[in-house]
Parts: sequence; structure tokens; C-alpha cells
Amino acid sequence: MKRNPYRRILLATAGSENAKSAACSGLEIAKSAGAEVYIVYVASISCCSPIMP
Repeated sequence: MKRNPYRRILLATAGSENAKSAACSGLEIAKSAGAEVYIVYVASISCCSPIMP
């Protein structure tokens, strides 16, 4: 029996149109593989005060 190499898939997105398209592709792969999906949303914090001095 062949083992599925895609048991878990991590999708990172920043909300752009290209990122949304890539996330949709990743979700299709996950669905066809029966994989779990984890999503990370990436946001800029440059508008906020620095975390580290």
C-alpha cells in the first residue's frame, strides 16, 4: 500500500489575490489527498510600535 506524502498541509496567506489563488490550489491538493490543513495569515506590523527595541 502506497503511503500518502501529504497528511498535513500548511497554507500561508497575506490576503492578496495571488495568495488567495495559491491557497485555493493548496486546498484542492489537501482535499484530493485527504490531508489536514493548517492556515497561517501573515500581516505586517510596521504600523505598530516595535516589539523589540
